Amino acid sequence: MGSAGSDVALEAAGIALMADRLEQLEHAIRLGHRSQGVAKQNIIFALGFVVILLIVNFADNITLPFGVLGHKGLSKLRLLRG
Repeated sequence: MGSAGSDVALEAAGIALMADRLEQLEHAIRLGHRSQGVAKQNIIFALGFVVILLIVNFADNITLPFGVLGHKGLSKLRLLRG
């Protein structure tokens, strides 16, 4: 699209190249694939950790404060990874 693209096209596009260099398109695609992979890993890790917390909770081996700390700690780890 380049720098000569119209405002309407820029608003409608999911992604826009702001320069006339197509090399940036390859970088954007790689970055999107990497971001999607990290998001999938975070979801799988979070679901697995919650299942572990549930199992430990039903076995009466964890108290509510430790469960909350575990869940919040997991949220912080996912945030740092993203």
